[in-house]
Amino acid sequence: MSVALLSINQMSEELGIPVMTLYKKRHAGDFPTSYKIGGAVRVRREDFEAWLESKREVA
Repeated sequence: MSVALLSINQMSEELGIPVMTLYKKRHAGDFPTSYKIGGAVRVRREDFEAWLESKREVA
C-alpha cells in the first residue's frame, strides 16, 4: 500500500503561500493531521485536501 505524503514545502507550493505561514498555522493548531518522520513533517494528501475543503467559504 502506497500513501501519498506531502511535505510542508509541497503544501506551500500548491497553496502559493510561504512555508513559514504553514509552520505558524501548525503551531496554532490550524493544520491537517500530520506525521513527524525522521524530523520531517508530512501530511497525507487526503488529510491536506480535507483540511483545505474545511477552509472553503461560500460567498
